Amino acid sequence: MQISPPQPVIASLTFNPGRLLLLACLLTLISGCATTPVFDTAQLDIATGLSPQKVVAEPTGKLAQQVLWGGIILHSANLGNKTQIEVLAYPLNATQMPVTSASATGRFIIESSDLLNTKVYAPGRKLSVLGEISNIQPVRIGELDHAYPLLLSDQLHLWPRQSNRRRDNVQFGIGISIHN
Repeated sequence: MQISPPQPVIASLTFNPGRLLLLACLLTLISGCATTPVFDTAQLDIATGLSPQKVVAEPTGKLAQQVLWGGIILHSANLGNKTQIEVLAYPLNATQMPVTSASATGRFIIESSDLLNTKVYAPGRKLSVLGEISNIQPVRIGELDHAYPLLLSDQLHLWPRQSNRRRDNVQFGIGISIHN
């Protein structure tokens, strides 16, 4: 009985241009649906673990640090040649989108050197921002004084409005039809 030497597996694979084209189309389709922001953080030392509450509670050593925060817009206003946006902060998920089902982590104010459209950056919209903590800004709401971190924005990402129908989950089902 003779034993033949094993044949290489790679030799049995064949090139199929149709499959390659299908794979390229699927990857293009999937990447076209992505709305994840791409923040330029490669050269930055992002201070992780900082929240607006922590910065207000102990601002020493936290000013001038770069952070990546997000949340829900509460108010926006154009002030001369800049825009200020007040945000209710939430933790970010892996795609840097605010997770509004989690507990809020405080409030902060974004200052953008660009004049933004306050009808677009409207209350209720989600956004994520990369920026530097500039100072602690006093804010008066009614009869109470508050203090919020002021963030000088380097990059902003306004998330698309959510529809009532969830599109981010996949569902499978079996249809059964009964006829008389």
